[in-house]
Amino acid sequence: MADKEEVRTEQIVSQLALTETTAKRYLRQLTELGYLEAHGGNRNKRIVHFL
Repeated sequence: MADKEEVRTEQIVSQLALTETTAKRYLRQLTELGYLEAHGGNRNKRIVHFL
């Protein structure tokens, strides 16, 4: 994922074999810790910057 500018939840779900709920929880936690930066609303949220 580090080589991509933007990652969507659906991509993480399919590549890591996680449920959508688990993927969203992990992404939210990583965002809160400052490792990721998220943009967009609930339906079109995307991770655009890996810190």
